[in-house]
Amino acid sequence: MNTPAYVVDVACQDVRLQALVNGYLCYRARDDGRRLAQVKVNSFVLEGKNDLEVIVRQTGPEPWCEIRLLLGQHEVADEEPTDLLYYRWYAEEQPIAREHDTTVLRHRWSMRRAFGRWAWESATPYLDADRPAVEALLVELQRALDRRDLEGYLDRFDVKNEELARSTEQAPADLRKTHRGLMEWAMAIPGMTARLPPLSELELTASAGGRLVEVTQRDGTAPLRVEHPDGFDMGVELVVSQVGGRWQVVR
Repeated sequence: MNTPAYVVDVACQDVRLQALVNGYLCYRARDDGRRLAQVKVNSFVLEGKNDLEVIVRQTGPEPWCEIRLLLGQHEVADEEPTDLLYYRWYAEEQPIAREHDTTVLRHRWSMRRAFGRWAWESATPYLDADRPAVEALLVELQRALDRRDLEGYLDRFDVKNEELARSTEQAPADLRKTHRGLMEWAMAIPGMTARLPPLSELELTASAGGRLVEVTQRDGTAPLRVEHPDGFDMGVELVVSQVGGRWQVVR
């Protein structure tokens, strides 16, 4: 059976742009210039009402954005997706205040059937006092990599693997096997190191009412990096939630 793939397609220029699905910041254009992106959002769509919001701030002389919500098939490359939504914003047609973030699109659609309930939906919202606990999770992941503790490292991704598997109708064991193969290869190379920036330099961006927290470096890149002496550099992207009293990797 083919699995539906919901994708937010973004093209923009001369704006800082945020695209949110059900409050989750699924894409962010941080600087000037032209940007193109496609983000699969299966693991953020809900049964019932869903919301897409796009926020822009003009940063250059010719600002515009085009947004599509696409429905395709997971891992089916030769089939054109269906446009569920197409929207364009041009400053010439709809001027906005240059120095402010402005919502240019709010779109709601309903789904009778999605992929079940996600752990983050019932997560405890993030507070500033939670930052040390989130930092501790990243340090734990770094230490597991440095110790070559493969199973301990993979265990912290169980929620993510289970839910991503559900959103693509795969077996969680298959995703864990793929993840294990990648990390076994990375850990087997002599000189592999796991690098975190100073914890004070991490950026924690809460969305979906604080139930999802994206952790990045200040430049928006992955917070945890796996590096090899030969120049290989792999970023570990992390979105975390407090589920059952424990901070866990969920995306």
